[in-house]
Amino acid sequence: MSAGVGQFVLAQAKLVEKVAKKGNEIVIPYGKYILPNGLTVVVYEDHSDPVVHVDVTYHVGSAREEIGKSGFAHFFERMMFQGSDNVADEQHFKLITESGGTLNGSTNRDRTNYYETVPSNQVEKMLWLQADRMVFLLDAVTKQNQILQTISKNEIDGLSKKYLDMDSMNILLGGDKKKIQPGFQAMGYEIIELDADASLVK
Repeated sequence: MSAGVGQFVLAQAKLVEKVAKKGNEIVIPYGKYILPNGLTVVVYEDHSDPVVHVDVTYHVGSAREEIGKSGFAHFFERMMFQGSDNVADEQHFKLITESGGTLNGSTNRDRTNYYETVPSNQVEKMLWLQADRMVFLLDAVTKQNQILQTISKNEIDGLSKKYLDMDSMNILLGGDKKKIQPGFQAMGYEIIELDADASLVK
């Protein structure tokens, strides 16, 4: 990260772990800090190229979903790219790619992460984008048009062995539950029914 941002972060943070290379040992040197807001920051410096990689990991994945209410981990992973109070729909990708960077995200049973690699002079913008959607995502999630744009039939068809419930798919795709279910099972999805009183987003 840039010197200005690094000094600002470290001035407010508590160092809890530091690993340094000694002699010829094979080790990745880093410092781990805890910010006043409770977030953990791991800093690894490599000045061989003028780029910076920002990775924000949330310790939330599909393992925390309740039986009968599944698919939300991947759903919210997608929503994090759909804008917030301060970033318009589809602008997250645009801001990063126009800055010369690349980005993506992923979800598994234990965690969800979002990452960007950008020229080092763009790190402040990347940290702001990550912080903005961390704080101001909720309004974007509650907008029906955002939800409908997030999970499309083509996207679902391209997924492999995801856990999806039929009531959610019926809502999102506007399809006939009886017609959709055989197709999903044929693609290898595990179909889990929602309770009658369960809703997609509470």
